[in-house]
Amino acid sequence: MADGYVNDPASGSQSLSHEQIRAWHMLWGMSSEPWCVKDSDGLLFYANDAYLDILDIPTGTPVFGKSDEDLMISARSNVVAAIVSGNKYSLSESVFDKANFILKVSQRCSGETTYLYFDKHPIFRPNEGVCGFCLHGRREFIFSLNMFSKGNFAVKIKGNCPAEIFTERQWEVIYFLQQHYTNAEIADILSISPKTINNHVSQIYKRVGVTGSSEFIVFCQKCDLLNYIPERLQDRMLM
Repeated sequence: MADGYVNDPASGSQSLSHEQIRAWHMLWGMSSEPWCVKDSDGLLFYANDAYLDILDIPTGTPVFGKSDEDLMISARSNVVAAIVSGNKYSLSESVFDKANFILKVSQRCSGETTYLYFDKHPIFRPNEGVCGFCLHGRREFIFSLNMFSKGNFAVKIKGNCPAEIFTERQWEVIYFLQQHYTNAEIADILSISPKTINNHVSQIYKRVGVTGSSEFIVFCQKCDLLNYIPERLQDRMLM
């Protein structure tokens, strides 16, 4: 993978020397964020301790030539990891045609769920095409292009319900209210009648003592109720 490219050479990227790769590995080894390098078949060349930690694999485990799932099975990992970004994939399936993806990690015992946004940086060899990928995971990311277009900063999403004061359907409505969708747009997205959505919104506002969407968003900010994505909507995160 030395003397490869981090981007398509046609776009003017620079080749990587042996010294650069060794230096990067040193930085990745000290990083608290997960980093790994895989070949074009998805087998690992390198993974730092932070990457192993999110998959509940003991730090220092040899990874060369192994897949994520093989390592998790050998380590008897207590987590379930799946890729979600519009469609669901297992970790063994190729995601290398994607520029990025979101990894959902759930604890088997507690059910606690966290999400990480992974950037995928293809590595090219001259005249050979893609020979591998560098993956970098972040816990904070923009989970909606709608929010991005409104200029909001990256946020950390919640996979577990932050409060029990609303029904699961109401949380689905709240998810879209927080992104400033209209009642009619929410009704269309959830495939239910506008009248039903209006009833849900009225009940939500009444329950927390507000009279409109602006007051409701302020309430959510004060009570840390923003950025929860109900289970049924998690495949919508990159819409």
